[in-house]
Amino acid sequence: MNSSKNYIREAYEAILNKANSNKSKKSLALINEICLEQLQSGEKNFSISNIGAISTIKGGPNTGAIRNKTGHLYKDLIKVYAESIDKPKLPVAKRNEHGWVDDIESSTARWLVRDLIS
Repeated sequence: MNSSKNYIREAYEAILNKANSNKSKKSLALINEICLEQLQSGEKNFSISNIGAISTIKGGPNTGAIRNKTGHLYKDLIKVYAESIDKPKLPVAKRNEHGWVDDIESSTARWLVRDLIS
């Protein structure tokens, strides 16, 4: 987790250096603060709409400003946080013993194979 925090900090600093105006830097700092709070509370929803809604409440850029063309730095920062969380692994669909039969393209051949199996 420590390396994840270091990566987030380094990415934030790199994104912050790309910002041209003081307003953008303040907005990035606010979004970073929001994302950090979300991460520390165990929240896994780092969607633009969620972060944008919280940002709007705190006086930062709204969802539209984050989504528009000039909001690419905000999106990049949110993406860093979203990628840092452990995503639940989706269960692998188990195929039954004769699941391969479904892969046969010809319906006639598929029917004949099922008939032979049974």
